[in-house]
Amino acid sequence: MKALLAALGALFTLVPTASSQQVLVDWDFTNAQNLSSPGVATPVGLGAVVLGQAEAATDASVSCSSITAHSRWQGDPCGPTGLQWSGGGFVATGELNLQKWDGDVLTSCGADNDGVNDNYLSFTITPTAGPVDVTRLSVSVWRNGTGAPGTYRMEVVVDGGAPQAFGSSMQDGATGTGVFQWFHFDGQVTVTSSLEVRFRPAASPGGQGTGNLHINGLRVEDATSGGPPDRPNVLFLIADDLTASALQTYGNAEALTPELNALAQRGMVFERAYCQYPVCDQSRPSLMAGWYPQRIAAAGGGFDAALGAHSTLPEHFKLNGYDTRRISKVYHMRVPGDITSGSSGPDHGPSWNSVFNVLAPEWASSGVAGHYTNETLNFTPGVHYGLGFGSAFYTVATDTDGSEQPDVISADQAIAQLAAMQNTGPFFLAVGFVRPHVPLVAPSSYFDLFDPLTLSLAASVVNDLADIPGAGIYWNEASRGPNNDADRRSVLQAYYASVTFMDEQVGRVLDQLEQLGLDDNTIVVFTSDHGYHLGEHSFWQKLSLHEESARVPLIIAGPGVVAGRTDGIAEFVDLYPTLTELADLETPELCQGVSLAPLLRGASASVRDAAICKVSGGNLLRTDEWAYMRYNNGSEELYDMRPAASGGDPLQFTNLASSAAHLATKAAL
Repeated sequence: MKALLAALGALFTLVPTASSQQVLVDWDFTNAQNLSSPGVATPVGLGAVVLGQAEAATDASVSCSSITAHSRWQGDPCGPTGLQWSGGGFVATGELNLQKWDGDVLTSCGADNDGVNDNYLSFTITPTAGPVDVTRLSVSVWRNGTGAPGTYRMEVVVDGGAPQAFGSSMQDGATGTGVFQWFHFDGQVTVTSSLEVRFRPAASPGGQGTGNLHINGLRVEDATSGGPPDRPNVLFLIADDLTASALQTYGNAEALTPELNALAQRGMVFERAYCQYPVCDQSRPSLMAGWYPQRIAAAGGGFDAALGAHSTLPEHFKLNGYDTRRISKVYHMRVPGDITSGSSGPDHGPSWNSVFNVLAPEWASSGVAGHYTNETLNFTPGVHYGLGFGSAFYTVATDTDGSEQPDVISADQAIAQLAAMQNTGPFFLAVGFVRPHVPLVAPSSYFDLFDPLTLSLAASVVNDLADIPGAGIYWNEASRGPNNDADRRSVLQAYYASVTFMDEQVGRVLDQLEQLGLDDNTIVVFTSDHGYHLGEHSFWQKLSLHEESARVPLIIAGPGVVAGRTDGIAEFVDLYPTLTELADLETPELCQGVSLAPLLRGASASVRDAAICKVSGGNLLRTDEWAYMRYNNGSEELYDMRPAASGGDPLQFTNLASSAAHLATKAAL
């Protein structure tokens, strides 16, 4: 028990309540992933179960008690089972499992039928440097099982007074999802000596039920304190499956991306930025954690378990007084499956104060459809339509104005949320755009902007694949893309139409930022989760270590950022320390990237010598002059990435890995 209590103490984070802080107390049970489940906790005293002993940080303005579970059953065998750590059969081994927590119990197998839960979870905070204001209490929870309560309440005891409700009751319409959701209770109390916080779910009169509540977080905040007025906001915009070579600002004369052109004119354009893994579900968590995928995978147990005490990028901003919000796909979502169902996908709840998921028709949009691969598709409504990586190229030129499409809905929501946050303190707003991820859907007017007969196919050479090892081709066999030039041009038309459609939505959000007068104090980041092949080397799609797939577009604009272009090498893991430095926040020690701030301020020297990227079968090392790929079976690729005018091979047509003249180069890399 002592070991358990000691471990639980390490889960608790107390944050100073200076004006730059918002969170006063943060319980994060997901950090308990290495604890073995001790089973049902032993009752202490009159039904109080002690779960952990916390110690305040030396600079904290509050201290906090252990967290306890209270029950009126006093050992009655018919009473609620009580409090325990969830075992491996639940979503996260660090979550708190409140079994039968809907008990309306008074006597053996009976109830007082007052509809009030006779059980509650509580902890007490004590100011250490004068009175503190508390304006928000939050709980992260999911429920399952018969009778699991769907109404949540917060109750407080201020300075030893009578219990009182804090905020309004919250309804939880979801059950059995396994996805944690934050519920926020807003109120206002000033605490002089103590504040007992009670989470008390509602109960059905006379019923214990057999359901469970699973909790992995509790927070106490002063949502009015915010940060210093000059602390910059962050607007983080991320596209899906967007290759840099499909943007005008990266040299594509056939593309139409005027809004991103305008952003590039006032920001820094990174010519050589690279993702850590060219597929959505690996790249996005890596970016948000500021960690290489290898570190996340090595921990085992999934993303939440791997994080431990480390905060994600938006979570770190949240803990430093920012209002963090997510719109659509920022962490991973299946597209189109999670879009047609309006689901969160494997999101990270503690990152956000609020989330918004789009619900849109995707492939079922009304219009003219095209299918440019051989596989049979599953069009069952509400079911991920089984494209895999083979039958990716399904297109729809809709006969609508596009207002029903996910990126328009995301932009609408971003515009509304920017207006709501303009005077409430610093914010971190992350907006995900799902185009140009397949299915390639846009209004027909955007398709009409591109004549497929005039679109240029990717440059090629005879026998291009002859010197690319099989491991480098595996995910990009010819069967995975369109198989004739007419189809290839039709796919390019749909891809460019989707990009232009997405670009317009980005512009709408940026226009709102300017109209609200927020642009001068907002750091804007635009990127994509990875690159994409559009026929180079006869490759289509992603999961390649070649330049088109590993390289990403990256534009950063905002206060202190010099407008221009940089050849400095950048990685996704660098964005976390970059944004913390720009916001004058401390960078967590566990971040693995380096800050790009010197480049944003106009420095010409690169902040790193190389970028790395991986797929399941190999790794890429990208330096100033070389791209070296080594696969698990020992095969290799080596390309001279100097400009063609300097004798280089930037299109990667000649693999030098087997050249005796380049043995020393490989050895040096």
